Amino acid sequence: MSLHTERKSEVDTKLARLRKRLVVGHIDDITLSMNANTAWITAGASMFVNEASDSSASSILVTMDRAYVLTDTIEAPRLRQEEGYPGAIEEHHQGGTLGYMPREVIAQPGDKTLIEHHQAFAWNPSLRGVKSEDTVLLGPNGPEILTEIADWPTLTITVNGQSIARPAILEDHSGAL
Repeated sequence: MSLHTERKSEVDTKLARLRKRLVVGHIDDITLSMNANTAWITAGASMFVNEASDSSASSILVTMDRAYVLTDTIEAPRLRQEEGYPGAIEEHHQGGTLGYMPREVIAQPGDKTLIEHHQAFAWNPSLRGVKSEDTVLLGPNGPEILTEIADWPTLTITVNGQSIARPAILEDHSGAL
């Protein structure tokens, strides 16, 4: 089963469960607008931008026969691009420039945004159910990770002769966890 088919099946199952609740409660429709709720009903779709807020940038209106994404003209193109087809990199953006806003420009293949020294970025490589996020400053000698955790295990990754330490999975061998 493909990721797209698996995700659609999960969404269909959740919509059926929610609609049963609507019938039992004699409710015509429900609007889901919190990050946790929209992520649940969409099987993990990226519906939010500002991760410091519990409210999603888009809402889901569920009726007895349809489900609608309610959003504005700014979020609609992003949702179509990020959620319109399967694949890990498409399921959640992988970062972008930041400053006054959490993502001023979302990084995308082919983007022509000028990148300069002393510019900050959020880098969040993601897979379904897993996300690692760092704040990175582009310095004169390359990227500098500002959000490293001192004693966290890391894996060193080398690309084009440049090495960078990335957080590894924390393993507890003591049995304490």
